[in-house]
Amino acid sequence: MSNPVGQTLITADGINALEQAHGTGRSIKPKYFRFSDVSVSALDPMMSAADFNGWITRDISLYRQIADDTIEFVLDVEPTEAAYYAKLAGIFLDDGTLFAIAKPPFPFPPMLRQTFKIQLSYQNASELMDFRYLPHYETEQDLALLDVSVTLGLQTIENAREIGLLKSKLGAN
Repeated sequence: MSNPVGQTLITADGINALEQAHGTGRSIKPKYFRFSDVSVSALDPMMSAADFNGWITRDISLYRQIADDTIEFVLDVEPTEAAYYAKLAGIFLDDGTLFAIAKPPFPFPPMLRQTFKIQLSYQNASELMDFRYLPHYETEQDLALLDVSVTLGLQTIENAREIGLLKSKLGAN
């Protein structure tokens, strides 16, 4: 069985921000992310911040430089805050520009920790992006175990529905 693969791309607005940063000698700062429960079949590089509707917005949990041209972002939402499926992620710059979009290999279910690691490669990324180490103290979710978590999460949702139906039947009697 092969592992599912997610998709990530830098948006046209993100490319423009990188080019402007390169031309002016300044850097850009990816600051926060949004998770959305909107399903897309393919990522659109022309998507902008106005097009991205999300159910939660949080500061990026961790980012670190993997190589000279590769940065890893960790987007993490606690189970108590994971109210919807995470089907799409957007990384935003501090000025509100939608820098990058990503689609996980499969939707992250609600009521479980939703941790999404995104690696982006761009020539001279370390020179163009403003990075500082942000510690990630919580235990990271092992994506190999996510299949089990998805099954348990879906079972929990189904159990909650059945309990609701039984309560409504008992209330009707």
